[in-house]
Order: sequence, then structure tokens, then C-alpha cells
Amino acid sequence: MAFSKAFGRAVLSTLGYTLLLCVAACCSPSSPDGPGKVWAAQSTDFFYGGSFSADGKRIAFGVGRELRICEATKGAVLLTIPDVPPGPETVFNADGKSVVTFGYGQVRRWNLDQRTSVAIGEHQRDEQNAASADGRLVPLRSLSNKGAGEGFVKLAVWDTATDQRMAEIETRRTFQTDALTTRFPLAMSPDGQLVAGDDGDEMIAVWTTDGTRVARMGPMPAGHLRFSPDNELLAVHTWEGTSASSTLHIWDLKRGVLLYRLSSHSRPAAFLPDGKTMVAEEWLTTPNPGGKSDTVNCKVYVLDWRSGKALQTIHSGQFGAVPQVGELESLQVSPDGKLLVECRNTPRLYNSATVYRLGK
Repeated sequence: MAFSKAFGRAVLSTLGYTLLLCVAACCSPSSPDGPGKVWAAQSTDFFYGGSFSADGKRIAFGVGRELRICEATKGAVLLTIPDVPPGPETVFNADGKSVVTFGYGQVRRWNLDQRTSVAIGEHQRDEQNAASADGRLVPLRSLSNKGAGEGFVKLAVWDTATDQRMAEIETRRTFQTDALTTRFPLAMSPDGQLVAGDDGDEMIAVWTTDGTRVARMGPMPAGHLRFSPDNELLAVHTWEGTSASSTLHIWDLKRGVLLYRLSSHSRPAAFLPDGKTMVAEEWLTTPNPGGKSDTVNCKVYVLDWRSGKALQTIHSGQFGAVPQVGELESLQVSPDGKLLVECRNTPRLYNSATVYRLGK
């Protein structure tokens, strides 16, 4: 029986596509296992965000250049919106009908029903997203030039519902025009009344949204910031280039005192709703002889930060090993404190988003 060249090419194409799917399935390592693991998703694209809706039933991810809405307890993909600015962090608005994405240099509010978006303010790339708990207010890093090539960093607070600039905060951090994408830790309190960020000279400041500086802490090379649910504590992760120098600090903002310090912890940490416990990742580095790279084991667990007691180990494993334990990108806890979503990314390998159940 004779076959046409077109038919032959179609068969080969189909076989090649099937082989590609098989290779992808076989080579995709699983996400870290734990006794409370609910579901996981893998991708060759990076996962970002992982924010819960106010009712805790949906999770919004940035996956590569798309916005993906998943069912929280089963992982079913409910909605996918393509052509989102790359690397988006995500924050659900309180009404559940829109999501704010923080891409590299672009902040947009997406209408989930219409699958359309509007740009929010001006923005320079930051290392983390920052927003009030209802997703309405966001502080964005803008620029205030004071001369050729130099200036001070300003923060502008925007209302995402109206795209209006509500307030402006001037920091003491200077910048060079060739370093606009450098790390700038930034956070907003859940009630939208406080903003924390880099204030220059490795100091972290807290301002009210009218620009009044109410606290200044440091020096410490901060990499990630997060407020407690009651707006009274600030978790500060510092990073000096090695896992051993990665430290988690808990600051009392009213008294301006350091309450807790825990070494060898990576960013980011996430408070549970009670404010007394949090989810964190601990790194344990073991030197290897003969010039070999150190072995790094990591453990994600629920911590009573006041006593330092571990309450629940969510999962543990060797960094870079299989099951894949890539770099922790984000930790988010559901509003009721019962679920944790974790995003991990490893350049040129498979990346994962995993949901775990917290508590017994």
C-alpha cells in the first residue's frame, strides 16, 4: 500500500509529539512529598504568586506568561489567561472577580469574567508583591531624580479599583540609573495602613500611607518582608549570600524591638491567621570533603516563633535532589489557615506548585 509524503509527515509528527509527552512525563520530578500533601502541579515555566481568594476556594498563579486560576483543594484549572507580563506575582481582590498581577515592571488588574486588564500606575521591578489583604491598595516603587544618574526611591500607593495615586512616600534609599532592577524589599500591612521597605544603608523603615515614618530597623540586608495578620509584627528575612547567613527576624512595630531571631532560614515566611505561628523553611548545610559542593537539606514546617518550637513538619528533603526540591519562590496560607501553597522554581528544570493541608 502506498502512502503520501504528507501522510508520512503527519504520522511522524504525531509519533514525535507522543514521544515528547512521554519524555516530559517520565522526566518531570515530583514536588516535595509530605503527610499533608493535597495536590501538585509541575511545569517547565516558573510558578509565581499562589494567592488565595477571600473565601479560600481558589488560588491564582502566575505560570510563565499566563495567569492561572485553580480550585484550591483539587487543583483543577478553572481559568487560564494568556499574554500576562512575565513573572507575575498575584493578589486576589476581595470580590473574587479580579486579580492584580505584578509582572517585571508592569502591574495590571485583570477582570476574570472578561479576561481583560488595565495597567496600574508606574512601577519598577521588585522582588516581591505587596498589597493590602483585600488587594485594593498596592505600594509601587517609582523614581525621584535628583541629578544625572542619581536620585531617591519613592513609593506610590495606588488604588487598584480606580487606578488613582492615593499617597507618596519618599525613602532614604538612593539609586543609580543603571541599577533600577536591584532588589527592593517591600510589604504592605493587611489593613492597608502601613508600608515597609528599604530605607537605605541596609535599614528597613515602616511608614503610614501618608508618608510618616513610624519605625526604622537595622542595619540588615533584607531580602523579604511580611506583616502579621494583626499589622503589629514584621517578619524580615535577611540574606548575605549563604544559607548559614540567611536569618529570619520578627520585629514588634509598636515597641520597635526585635522579638525573635532564627538563623539558617530562607525566604519567604508566612504568618498563620493567629499571628503566633508561621510557616518557614529551614536550611541545614553539611560540608563535603574533597572540594565537593556542600549538601543542603531543607525543611518546611509550622513554627511557634515565640518559643522556637516546631509544631508540624510539612516536608523535608535535600535541595536539588529528586523528588525535586528547588528554590522556594513563595509561601501563602489560606484565610482560614488550613491550606498552604508553595511555589518552587529551578532554572532549566521542572518547577512546581504544591498545596499542603495544615494541622491535624
